[in-house]
Amino acid sequence: MFATPKSFAPRAVPMSVFLPHVDASFSFEEIARQFEEEFEVGKVDRIEAVPKFNQKDGHAYHACFVYFSQWGNSYYAQMLRMQLMAGLQTRMYVAPSLYWMVGNNTSSVNEENIPFPKHMSLLMFSNEPTSLADVAEVLEMTDIGKVNLDASRYMDEIPLAAECAASNAYLEMAEDEENTAVFMRVLERPAQMLVVEMEYWFHSKPAHEFQQALQTTGAMNYGGFVHETTRWSFVAYPESPNTSGINPYIWYAPSPAVKNLNMNDVYAYGTLMQQFQSPLISV
Repeated sequence: MFATPKSFAPRAVPMSVFLPHVDASFSFEEIARQFEEEFEVGKVDRIEAVPKFNQKDGHAYHACFVYFSQWGNSYYAQMLRMQLMAGLQTRMYVAPSLYWMVGNNTSSVNEENIPFPKHMSLLMFSNEPTSLADVAEVLEMTDIGKVNLDASRYMDEIPLAAECAASNAYLEMAEDEENTAVFMRVLERPAQMLVVEMEYWFHSKPAHEFQQALQTTGAMNYGGFVHETTRWSFVAYPESPNTSGINPYIWYAPSPAVKNLNMNDVYAYGTLMQQFQSPLISV
């Protein structure tokens, strides 16, 4: 087997990559190890995964966004970087008959540098009876987060602090004439009130915009998800969440980090060209 080819290129600015399909049997530690030790791409900072299931057989897998804190100057690192800059996907073999397709991370989280959301609970007003299961399904479907059904609950009376938050939201909404009348009626005479405890918020653009709306206008409004006439209005619940907010699908590199890889070795150009055909990477 060929020795690992090395690059003479200078260390590059870290990038992030997207793997559309990684079998769920691979732990996040193993994914990081493959990129750091086998492919010698660089130092993994974190992995953000989205759990998925094969529609045909129900097999579990993850779509993974891998973020690097360091990008190496090994052959694999430079080859992958060139492929990414060209907008191409690359096969990276983790076994003789198993490979991961690796491409650019074009997610809005990466492209727009969206920050992680604050962990918080919500107070929801509904104009008609609503089940917690429906609320959980809608918030997950719209990429907001995962609701903890056990901790969430119905409310008969609004706590004073929550009432103030709702009143502030009402006043803010009253200044915006567009599509607010129906939601103001929901806040005035809700048919139902629920405290929505989030298990965790997704690191997503919709979740970021949801929380921005809570900060700027005081409320976030949803309409027509369960029934055509359904109207929900969310405000921030002032009490501390009853959940940890830890997303089990986001993995961080341990600290102190793994020792730096040997990414500064300089090899002659002739040696690089002799070993150009890599057994672990395929265009």
